[in-house]
Formats: sequence, structure tokens, C-alpha cells
Amino acid sequence: MSSGDLSIFITRPLSATMLALWVVAPIVVLSPTINKKRNETFKE
Repeated sequence: MSSGDLSIFITRPLSATMLALWVVAPIVVLSPTINKKRNETFKE
């Protein structure tokens, strides 16, 4: 569809939305685990 052209993220907003979700999803999934481990590490 884009033949390697990055302008598809500007001309097709759905593509940019899907890319943003792909980047944000792992962060949302992993943040509670990271926060829990961090709290255990810095527990007084």
C-alpha cells in the first residue's frame, strides 16, 4: 500500500492511530508491573 513511503502516516490518519496504539499498548500493560517492582525495591 505505501511501498515503504512514510508519508502514509500523514495521509492516512488511521495508520498513525494504529502505530500510536502499537507503541502505547506495551507501556500500559507493563507499567503496573514495573511500578509494583519499583515500590518493593524502594520500600523502607
